[in-house]
Amino acid sequence: QSVSQGSGKIKVEVINDDKQHPHSLEINRQDSSSVIGGASVFQMLDMSAIRYNLCVLHGEIKVLSDSLSVNKQQDGIYPVCLEMEYMDISGKPHLFRHGFMTKGKLKYPEIEEMVKKNTWISYSTPNLMELAPKPAKITCVRVKSDGWDIVCRVDNLSLELSSKPVEKPVVVVPQPKVEMPELTKPEISKEVKPP
Repeated sequence: QSVSQGSGKIKVEVINDDKQHPHSLEINRQDSSSVIGGASVFQMLDMSAIRYNLCVLHGEIKVLSDSLSVNKQQDGIYPVCLEMEYMDISGKPHLFRHGFMTKGKLKYPEIEEMVKKNTWISYSTPNLMELAPKPAKITCVRVKSDGWDIVCRVDNLSLELSSKPVEKPVVVVPQPKVEMPELTKPEISKEVKPP
């Protein structure tokens, strides 16, 4: 499903970008008259996450053009943003989002990053089962594009779920190097015989 907002020409289509990305989703907004707007494409879900230990959203993104130079919105607007909506165990809704920018200054570094224009970027979220509060039900996965005039592409979007135990990386603390003095063999000058 897709939805759009704002003035200008908004087009959402699947295009052939290159051999590795033959079915890329392109969101294209032109003639915005410097008015913020955009489009999103989403999949509604009703997926229980209680039995999973691992939930990772993967995707590849590419920003071809973005005319918005300053992000003054309180919650951040991005030429490309990957989002996952979920409910906690009590049924309260929550949103995880990660945005990608090609210029300006990072205002919310915990949920955004700077990327190179016209370059495919692979992205994987951290384990979303470690969010607080923890997801109990996944309700939506969304690709969002906001700003003025924008052209962006997304491909290979997937949600990885696993109920296997998640192995945390083992932290190895190096032991301090202790140098022992070399032991010398005692010299025997006189042999002593027992009585």
